[in-house]
Amino acid sequence: LCTGTISGSLADSYDELKDTIPRQNQLGSDETSIKDNGKKHWIWCITAATFSVFHIASTRSRAVLEELVGEEFAGHLNFDYFSANCSFAWNYWIKAQYCWAHLIRDIRFLKEKHPDKPTQAWAEQLLDRSRRLFSAWHRRDEMTTEGFRRSMITHRDRFLELVRNPPSTKDATNLAARFAIVQYVAGDSKDLHQYDLSQDYFRFMFADGVEPTNNHSEQQIRHCVIDRRITQGTRGEAGQRYHERMWTAIATCKKQDRSFFSFLLESITAKLNGQAAPTLLGA
Repeated sequence: LCTGTISGSLADSYDELKDTIPRQNQLGSDETSIKDNGKKHWIWCITAATFSVFHIASTRSRAVLEELVGEEFAGHLNFDYFSANCSFAWNYWIKAQYCWAHLIRDIRFLKEKHPDKPTQAWAEQLLDRSRRLFSAWHRRDEMTTEGFRRSMITHRDRFLELVRNPPSTKDATNLAARFAIVQYVAGDSKDLHQYDLSQDYFRFMFADGVEPTNNHSEQQIRHCVIDRRITQGTRGEAGQRYHERMWTAIATCKKQDRSFFSFLLESITAKLNGQAAPTLLGA
């Protein structure tokens, strides 16, 4: 019943959502592990304003983002500073927005746990600059457009001046490398170009609707984590497809303030009667 009738009834609406992902203006991405017959797989979650799509894959590599989001994606993409995400953004000129919640957590670790005193002091200064930056960002409605822009540029530049002058410890220099200006060779030419990695942390300042964190995607994937703990994973491709379609329908109906039970009933009825499946694209 689950992996056959129910899963089959949700297939078309799931594929319809999946196909529309690359055309969105704003997306978020997150992933977490799951077991399939005891082997590690990954649940990928791609979120948009009106839907969330879940996909189970055997890999955590950028190939999944290439499949789901696409190489030509022109919108903004929120995710954390994970190697596959960075590789995807760098290779396809994705307008990434890396998660500040993860960054601040990493900085706080250096302040509280690192054995090197200069590194601790540097991290404490970064936390202070972050607090000042977000205090100004949260007051954006009190400023003029030009005043807000000037404020953001000032706070950004002060943060960059500090983060680009780290202590000599490996952990500090690794964190500073996220904000480096790197050189690269474009195409077949031998000319060197520069790319400022820091812009992928500061897009939220200058683009409408772009959040500084990836919290929304992480919240969406929580019910999959609960499901994983209860079911202990899947046992084959049929189970994977059933789970990802159900998770997608449940999360999307909730976003659209729709009854999931009514949608599921409509989907099964349409499948049994050979009718077109209902859509999850919303109004």
